[in-house]
Amino acid sequence: MYYDFHYFYLVAYHLKHETYTTFKIDRIKRWKLSDSKKPNIPHRNKFRDGDVRNIKVDAFSGSLIKIRLKFNNDPSIVLDQFPNTRILSQEENQTVMEIETQYTPGLKRWLLSQGDSLVITKPQKLVDDLKQTINNMLDQYR
Repeated sequence: MYYDFHYFYLVAYHLKHETYTTFKIDRIKRWKLSDSKKPNIPHRNKFRDGDVRNIKVDAFSGSLIKIRLKFNNDPSIVLDQFPNTRILSQEENQTVMEIETQYTPGLKRWLLSQGDSLVITKPQKLVDDLKQTINNMLDQYR
């Protein structure tokens, strides 16, 4: 269990799929005690909250993605959100960075919240996804 962004979350191990699932505690409607024996999870596979939170924007999991971006604001804004960010180059008005994170709806929201201070250059899949979202937003004002 952990607290993040004003909410409590529960991370549970799914025996059948051998993966972790994150639940927002205030959305859990029913609880059922299990008769299953506690699994013996090897140390290397145990959930590490700190490691996971360094590559996430929100509580939910997605596929790993490596992002390259140009940021024309204070780089600490990106570093605060993604502590493992690599700075590739830095000029007076622009910092080129690389982030390894998880592709979730929260990631898109965070990137869009930076407005015109941020330009994604890689991967093309994310560039196309953001362009489509921005065009959909723009269409609502036409």
